[in-house]
Order: sequence, then C-alpha cells, then structure tokens
Amino acid sequence: MRCVPEARLPVSLFWGALCGAMLMNPGPVQAVSVTDDAGRQLNLQAPARRVIALSPALTELVFAVGAGDRLAGAVEYSDYPLAARKLPRVGDALALQMERILSLQPDLILAWKRGNNPRQLERLADLGVPIYYHDVERLEDVASSLERLGLLLGTPADAAAGAFRQRLERLGRGVASGVLPVKVFYQVWARPLMTVNGRHVISDLIARCGGSNVFSAEPVLVPQIGIEAVVAAAPEAIIAPAGNGAAAGDRPLAHWRRYGGIPAVAHGFLFLVDGDAISRATPRLLDAGEAICGHLEKVRRAR
Repeated sequence: MRCVPEARLPVSLFWGALCGAMLMNPGPVQAVSVTDDAGRQLNLQAPARRVIALSPALTELVFAVGAGDRLAGAVEYSDYPLAARKLPRVGDALALQMERILSLQPDLILAWKRGNNPRQLERLADLGVPIYYHDVERLEDVASSLERLGLLLGTPADAAAGAFRQRLERLGRGVASGVLPVKVFYQVWARPLMTVNGRHVISDLIARCGGSNVFSAEPVLVPQIGIEAVVAAAPEAIIAPAGNGAAAGDRPLAHWRRYGGIPAVAHGFLFLVDGDAISRATPRLLDAGEAICGHLEKVRRAR
C-alpha cells in the first residue's frame, strides 16, 4: 500500500490515519548477523533486498532458499534455475564489471572466496558494500550455507537445509563398513591435466561413496599433474565431469584408453557425471554423488 496520495485523489480520514500510524510505527526491523566462510562477522541492519551473486553456485543457492527475487545481478554461466538466465550480468567470476555492479546498487554482495578477484572484492568493500564470503569444503557446508543465506535474505531456509541433510545422510548408506575403498582419480580438466586434493568438496563426495581420492595429499586445492602420476597411482575408477550438464559419451576420458595398465582403463571403469551438478557446491552436488556411488558400486562388484 502506498501512503503518498495521488495529487488528484482525496484520502479519507480512515486511510490517512492508518498511513500515519504506519509511518510513525512501521514495525520492528530485525537486524541479522552471520559469520561467513572467511571467518568474518557480517552485520546487516535488515535482511538484504538487492543482492548480487558472484558465482553460479551462489546464484543457485539464493534460489534454493526461495530468494531469487532478491537477486539484482549475477555473473556469467548463472543458468540454474531457468529464471537465473534472465538476471543482469556483471562479468564473470574471475573478471567482474565493477561499474555495472555499482550501478545495480546492491545492499549485499555474495562473493566466491576462492574464485573471485580479491583486489576487486577489496575495492567493493572499500566502497562500503557489505560482502559475504562463501566457501565449501565439506558437503555439510552446503546446508549451513543455505541457513546463513536464509538469515541474510530474510527467507526461512530450514526446510531446504533439512532436506539436504536428509539426502546426505542416505548417500553411500549401502557401502559396507570395512570394505577397501575404491581408488579414484577425478579429472577436472584434460589439457592441462588437473585434479582435486583432499580438501575439495568432491573428495568428500567420493569418500562418502566408499572411494579414496588418489591425489588427496596434494598441497594445492586443484593441482596440475602429469599422466605418469596417474599411471603410478593406479586408480580403479576415473571420473570426469560431462560438458553442458549432459553425461553422454566419454570424450573427456577417451585419451585414457591408450593406458591399459591402469586398472580403471583395463576394466572399463571410466565414468562421467553431470558437470554442472558436481562443479557447483549446491544441493545438486548430491545428484552427482548418487551417480558416483552407483559407479563405485560397479567397481566393488567387479572385484
């Protein structure tokens, strides 16, 4: 309801009194305070109303807590759900369009701690824009991220977080205790050849499915490695993301077929999973997890 009358329309005494009362006592505005994944305390005088998400995963998380209407902008490749494709773009996660961001007048920016340009984030902070730093290392972090985003945006997220935790608890439930873990090589990229270490959420996904990341001890989160290292690690399964969210064909893994000495190649255990689902730390990670659990079960049965 507007409390400013149109110039030509009289306002009754009733509506005038009501509007006056609303303006004098608009109701309590609840401040919110959360600790982000950088360990910083973020305090807002009220839930955010104009938000910019600086990674496709953050865009997806905002929609997951029912606050998609609060998004004023997003980075390229923010394509899930379909409504996200209509959002104004502010560059990509690695190179933000600063003037575009400021023109959208956000009252909160959701930043990707490991992916966004830190200098650009510092500049935004210097300009007084509140920033929430997001990072996920373990699957449980997705649920806590949903809860904190719900607080920041003023939308209840208990149902979304609870549903995620229930699915997570069921993930890998069929893996018998004491069974030797399946040795897994996860290929992030083929050229150059890249993988993930044990601190990456994908390693948590593999472990819950009864697998073991053969490069978990690498010091870098997403290290570049050589083919010789994969041959020496002798993985029983090789997994890679399928492009464009479609797990059809095996072109990302075709180059491994010449290395028949690798157990995964010798037994044909070269698997693809939905690229978007496994690369974004959102509830869809569990879709990829269920696929991985099914793949690793095939390996265990073949033993």
